[in-house]
Amino acid sequence: MIKTRFYIVFIILLLLFGFILTTLSSFLVSRHSLRSQIKSSEIPLTSGTIYSKIKTDLLAPKLIASVMANDAFLRKWIINGEKDQNQIKNYLKQIKQNYNVSSAFFVSNQTGNYYYPKGIFKKVSPADTRDNWFYNLKKADRLYELNIEADATNNDESTIFFNYKVFDHDDNFIGSTGVGIEVVAVRKIIDDHNLKYKKNIYISDAKGKVILYSAQSLLQGSQITDLPGLHNKKDILLTKAPQVISFEQGMETIHISSRFIPELDWIMIIEQTEQRITENIRVALYINIAMSIIICIGILIILLYILSRYNTRMEQLATTDKLTGSYNRTAFDLYIEILRKESIRSQLVFSLAIFDFDFFKAINDTYGHAAGDQILIKITEIVKNSIRDSDLLFRWGGEEFLILLKNCPLVDAVATMDKIRSTINKTIFYFEDNPITITISAGVTNNNGSENIDVIIKRADALLYEAKRKGRDRTESAVQH
Repeated sequence: MIKTRFYIVFIILLLLFGFILTTLSSFLVSRHSLRSQIKSSEIPLTSGTIYSKIKTDLLAPKLIASVMANDAFLRKWIINGEKDQNQIKNYLKQIKQNYNVSSAFFVSNQTGNYYYPKGIFKKVSPADTRDNWFYNLKKADRLYELNIEADATNNDESTIFFNYKVFDHDDNFIGSTGVGIEVVAVRKIIDDHNLKYKKNIYISDAKGKVILYSAQSLLQGSQITDLPGLHNKKDILLTKAPQVISFEQGMETIHISSRFIPELDWIMIIEQTEQRITENIRVALYINIAMSIIICIGILIILLYILSRYNTRMEQLATTDKLTGSYNRTAFDLYIEILRKESIRSQLVFSLAIFDFDFFKAINDTYGHAAGDQILIKITEIVKNSIRDSDLLFRWGGEEFLILLKNCPLVDAVATMDKIRSTINKTIFYFEDNPITITISAGVTNNNGSENIDVIIKRADALLYEAKRKGRDRTESAVQH
């Protein structure tokens, strides 16, 4: 029994291991396939979409600055000697209001005046480090430059300035104009895209210095190489060709993609954690493992229940008479040893009765064995209803039965046997409408606590035959002192 249960548990554990191994293999294959798809399709496509949207948002102020640099009104006003300051004030004020920028300006090369929507803010000077941008732009080969600096005209708010050169009709440098947008506003644009696409976005210049980044970025410093996993990847990310890099950080896989924005000379970098994408198959893995465990536990419970029922049935078949449902001799060997030990320990006697049907062979010969079997079944019911729950009935062989009466003196055992005998005498049995009456003879004895059980049985059997010799339909007894 124990060995069988061990084998069942072992098989269930093996089945569970197979379920989990299959589920885990499926998860790993799915994750590998999804990871390949992320690198080859999902990241490039999403990066392209984000790149296009952010590029559009950032190129708008650059385009405004370019239009201002080529504006006929501005050029004419400068060439005419910057006489009417109200004109430049209104012009810059309209630019700021119409295009929703934080700053609009013009710096004259001739006078050094720094014009903004309220008039002249200051005169630029090579000695003022905050004016270096103007002199750098003047010497630069490019028509424009982008600078991120504090805007002195706007409470020193960190601002991205789009600075364009202005030329006269002979292509002489006559000043610089442009607009500025607050860094906070650009970060909001980046954060909006981060929220929409569930990715961290940051932007660096061509040298790897981080200019802008989303609030949720893993970036801890001001250089691309400050991002864990990118210490040796700077040269790769700063190339003008799109790049995709993956690395492990703790238990997480992170994918990095980069795109060069040529109009701004900036590099957009998108950071994406794999967990967000693989969350669904990870949840499916946990559900499948949980279901596998539940199924295996269910199978184990069912098998153990079936095994228990089977063993119970086998024990019943081994210890129960198939025809009458009473115990058989195998069961007697089990119970008598228990009863004898209890009797010795408690110093209480038990009695034993053997009874047999009188002239039972004549009934079988006259009515057939079917009639005899039916009578055996009916008499078994009568006996069981006549004895206590603690008493045990055994079919001893053929038409012979044995009763064990626990904690029962001989006189009470004889009275019980006479009651059974009287009930059977008064009962009329019918078989195919034929009435049949039957009597029994019985021998009853008791034990003295240490007597061998075979001796007790032999004595009861002898008393049974004495009852038959004396005319049947009677009970004979003998006390063992």
